Amino acid sequence: MKGKYSRQVKTAVKLIWSSFDRDEIRRGYSILILEAQKGDADALAFIARCFMGEEYVWPQAGFKVDDENASKLMQKSAMMGSATGVICAARSSNLTPSVERQCRLLRLRKRLRRFSVRQSVATPSVATWSAMCIIGATICVSSLTMPSNSKMKTTIT
Repeated sequence: MKGKYSRQVKTAVKLIWSSFDRDEIRRGYSILILEAQKGDADALAFIARCFMGEEYVWPQAGFKVDDENASKLMQKSAMMGSATGVICAARSSNLTPSVERQCRLLRLRKRLRRFSVRQSVATPSVATWSAMCIIGATICVSSLTMPSNSKMKTTIT
């Protein structure tokens, strides 16, 4: 993740989607399983693709179509922060509102952490408000305090 696939995931993807040899494909799949067990969200997204049928993987690769398993893996991948998981989930109608909320919360937490480190001189409420403005996402907020002397126009949905 972090903008790039790991070396192992790249190797696995190449073995699965650039080979017509079932043994090589199985080796690539094994690599993805190992990486997913280590917590690689991108590996989960590619494993999900293996179970999604011939639109996503060579039909003679030997993967059985399993929509339910593919959906769960893809959604988990997206919720863990994989951009590949989010894109695949959106394409296959698996980006449900609950998955989308989980992805948004993950991004929000990461951005708030990065922002608060950069803005250590700002007060927490100002830093939080500024981070929410920077993110630009639609955020449901039950209560938000703004300084009373603020002249900013606020739109929160």
